[in-house]
Amino acid sequence: MDPQNSSSPLRDSASQRSTGRTAQKAATRAAISAAVIDLLEERGFGNFTAEDAATAAGVSRRTFFNHFGSVEEACYSYTSDLMEQLHERMVPLIHQGMTYLQAHEIASRDLRSTETFRNVARSALSWERMRQTSSNPRYAQLTWDRAVKSVQHMLAELERPGLDGDVEADPQGQEEQRIFLASSLVAAWGTAYLRWAATCEGDTGPESMQQLERLVTLATRLLMQGNTWPVPQPELQASS
Repeated sequence: MDPQNSSSPLRDSASQRSTGRTAQKAATRAAISAAVIDLLEERGFGNFTAEDAATAAGVSRRTFFNHFGSVEEACYSYTSDLMEQLHERMVPLIHQGMTYLQAHEIASRDLRSTETFRNVARSALSWERMRQTSSNPRYAQLTWDRAVKSVQHMLAELERPGLDGDVEADPQGQEEQRIFLASSLVAAWGTAYLRWAATCEGDTGPESMQQLERLVTLATRLLMQGNTWPVPQPELQASS
């Protein structure tokens, strides 16, 4: 018997403890993120502290900073999660031969019914209220930088990073092209979210989420088709 492949009570116990710690860490992070979203809705951005978020989540201030470097970072956590999930869904679709636009529309439709998508929408409502009342350059810059970096990472992993799906892969990396493309996509998506937030009257129900996904898809289509106006309106389809 290969001793490296054999199982033992000690090894199994260590593995279970590691799995348990990972699950607990994820649960704590999720609790903090949920508390931050609630505080954003109740008080608005800039009107609560890390201590407030920790108390609302039932954790210590130290635990808060073990998971997030700042309140701004915690506020961005759901957007970061959504970008990661979008990435995970799009990359295999593009590797199967789909264009970026096709993969994005399928992935967005899949994500529309998730709690992560809804929480990003709740964040967008807070962004809209913040935009109407006061600005927070630090949070705006953090959100922009993180989102652009996430999209750049996704583009770098695609075989065909171009908008139309016909551009050859660039193994050496054309950073300027990826930066411009990622920045354009983030700007288009951000505008779609703010447009939705300004007109949805606080509704985050299924029909409202469907409208938000439609706006994001419309913004993406417009960008990817070279700003040729008008572009076909996305059809409202049920989540798969």
